[in-house]
Amino acid sequence: MADNGLEQLRETAESRFLDRVARLEGGAFAIVQEDLDLPVTFAPIPGSPEYALVRAPVLAFGDLARPGAFAVAALAGNFFWSGANGATLSAGADGKLYMTERRALSEFDDAEALDRFLDGFAETAFNWRERSALYA
Repeated sequence: MADNGLEQLRETAESRFLDRVARLEGGAFAIVQEDLDLPVTFAPIPGSPEYALVRAPVLAFGDLARPGAFAVAALAGNFFWSGANGATLSAGADGKLYMTERRALSEFDDAEALDRFLDGFAETAFNWRERSALYA
């Protein structure tokens, strides 16, 4: 994608997902996948216009009976990104587990590439939601 790659990606998302794209501050945007209950945010990375930070909330630690034990499992999933298919898992100040990736905007050269990415990203997030049932 060109210098305004994130803007082009937002335009692609808006044409593909119609009214499910929310514009956020600073050039970021979120694709709200209502059927999946997974808002995926794409945000610029200062000084790296060819990349975007992609992030989604996976679950709330407060919904788990053993959040500490689950946090240890999520931390282990970060080891060489093995448990998150290349993403990182982190605890947010809001008490949620987030999945985050740094992605090259050139990977999203068309709407089908965006669809494939979102499908894989959502699959990994839901895998962690399923794993959380062990700690409920």
